Amino acid sequence: MSQSVQVVFCTDGVYPQLVGGIQKHTRLLVEELARTKEISIAVIHQHHGQNVFDASLNITEIGIKRNKHSSNYLLNEYYYSKQVYEALKQFPDAIIYAQGMAVWHNIDEIGSRVILNPHGLEFYQALSVSDKLKAIPFKFVFGYLFQRLQKLFRLVVV
Repeated sequence: MSQSVQVVFCTDGVYPQLVGGIQKHTRLLVEELARTKEISIAVIHQHHGQNVFDASLNITEIGIKRNKHSSNYLLNEYYYSKQVYEALKQFPDAIIYAQGMAVWHNIDEIGSRVILNPHGLEFYQALSVSDKLKAIPFKFVFGYLFQRLQKLFRLVVV
């Protein structure tokens, strides 16, 4: 069977190397899709020098040596997205499944191929004034990303 569809997952990490909701979701989704053997899967993550998936799943892994540039979380996410963007150049025709802010840099150039899963969006649910103020930069970033996608999907779980 030829694998005509290629999907590149862009994430800040994969469970258990990094623990969190995005990381666990990445592992489960990638492994389940790989077992179908109907699509070609690559994963760009920050576990440089490590293969985190079972080799029998035939997942291409690109581990980026993440450079921390600042004590500012958002600034570091932006710089990581620049590294992800460089790695994405290897997959010019692939569908891009992005977790969080992993594809922030140059989203204008790749937005037509991106499926963005922002996860949680807790900052839109802030209740206190303090939390609302802390959420402003996150709302700005995700608003920017959402506007640059060709299609925006919203999953509602009830």
